[in-house]
Amino acid sequence: MNLSQETLALFKKLRKDTTTAGITTGTGLNFYYLEPKAKNIYPVFYPLLASTPRVNPMFNGTRVGGTAVNWKAIVAIDPGGYPGVSEGNRNSFMSVTERNYASTYKFLGKETQVSFQSQQTGLGFDDNVALAQLGLLNALLNDEERMLLYGNSGPASVGGNGYALGTTPTPVAALVTGTGMTTAKTVSAFCVALTPWGVQLAGTTNVKLPFVRKNADSSTDIINGGTGVISAASNVVTTTGATLQVKFTVAAVVGAVGYAWFVNNTDASAPSKANAYFAAITSVPSYVSAADPVTANQKANAVDSSSGLDLTTDNSYNLLDFDGIMTWIFGTSGASQAAYLSDLGGKGLTSNGDGSILEFEAVADYLWTNFKVTPDKIYTGGNLIQAVSKAILTSSSGPGAQRIVFESNAAGQITGGTKIAQYRWKYSNTAAPKVLDVMTHPWLSQGVILFDITTNPYPAAGNTIPAVRRIVSLEDHFSIKWPYRKLQHELGVYCFETLEFYLPFAGAILTGVNNSVN
Repeated sequence: MNLSQETLALFKKLRKDTTTAGITTGTGLNFYYLEPKAKNIYPVFYPLLASTPRVNPMFNGTRVGGTAVNWKAIVAIDPGGYPGVSEGNRNSFMSVTERNYASTYKFLGKETQVSFQSQQTGLGFDDNVALAQLGLLNALLNDEERMLLYGNSGPASVGGNGYALGTTPTPVAALVTGTGMTTAKTVSAFCVALTPWGVQLAGTTNVKLPFVRKNADSSTDIINGGTGVISAASNVVTTTGATLQVKFTVAAVVGAVGYAWFVNNTDASAPSKANAYFAAITSVPSYVSAADPVTANQKANAVDSSSGLDLTTDNSYNLLDFDGIMTWIFGTSGASQAAYLSDLGGKGLTSNGDGSILEFEAVADYLWTNFKVTPDKIYTGGNLIQAVSKAILTSSSGPGAQRIVFESNAAGQITGGTKIAQYRWKYSNTAAPKVLDVMTHPWLSQGVILFDITTNPYPAAGNTIPAVRRIVSLEDHFSIKWPYRKLQHELGVYCFETLEFYLPFAGAILTGVNNSVN
């Protein structure tokens, strides 16, 4: 008989003698009531995944495979053309702009193991194999939602539809009145731009360096940490008197939703990465250092022991990703059909005083003026729903144009608190009023607002797109119980898929948004 360590520990407790004066609860003669079934207390959240159509690749009614899904699009007809014709004459031939797209299939999966011993010792309490399989599926759904939201396979140069962050711009340091840092210290900083995956994978004392992941089958993969190339050192400032804080500012990077800061208070000239330590990750392109660096934190020149890689290479994308919604939108930057991308640089939302938000109206104007499209939902990251609510209900100078009436019940109780659920959009493809749901997405980074489109805005153009976006799945979610190699069940849950996004220019992203109202 092979007993688990937990079971042995229980036996040791049973062998322990207890002597008490009479019988008390300390004697140990108590019934132990354990509720059956382990309680799953963790978030499983995938609204985008649940609302995105899933299809298998088909050709002439037959299911097919392949390495990628490809499509062609006519993105403009006779731009700048004029319809008038002179008597007896014809017009010139109109121009047509066609563009080719491709999205490569990627393979997602989660693995776990359950020992034979734990399977048997759990009898009567829970089915530990089934519990593990459910956990695998839930974990995959969470990560599949993140991949759908911000997976990034890299720019076109590596075969992706995404982007690379490149080298982070050089930050600028300035003294700030306040306490916290040691006086007469020469202070500088390095900055690293982070993708959404970079923010997700980072810790409280470090960013994630590229690392070698050892897989369940003993194979290995190098996983990048979602980091751009570390910047050059900022200028050096010296703390003194009442100015014992330093504010670092960097130019915003398209595709970055976070910035990691490494502070050096040792070098007066030619600041080195060896003396710069991780200080914070901000959702805006600035950081105020109000404490001396913690030398136990990650150094700016840290090297991952498994991969031998550091922050001097661009680690902002993974070839194992498929490109998510935000990545497709970021990837339009600089293109002829560019989505609306704006970084607020740490500013809050601006109330117009009439229930509308200046930054939201700018998105509306741009998308309608350039593409005649309107989004369908607004997702906020972190706690930005607070700023959205306040910007609608107030103005920079006080209460806005709204009146809020609080009603009390028979006991005189008043319920406080407000949450904006919808935002009225001033443009509509049907000429009818359109209202957009506003909601918080837990996997969306702080400081980010995503304007998502799900309804085909061009049905009159032949209605040739099946959806604004859809997941094309070679193989939908499935599980495998692998052959035994030892006394344990090895389990995996997988899916093989990619994202088609027909209208990436029709979305919008705000980054660097502070949770405040201007």
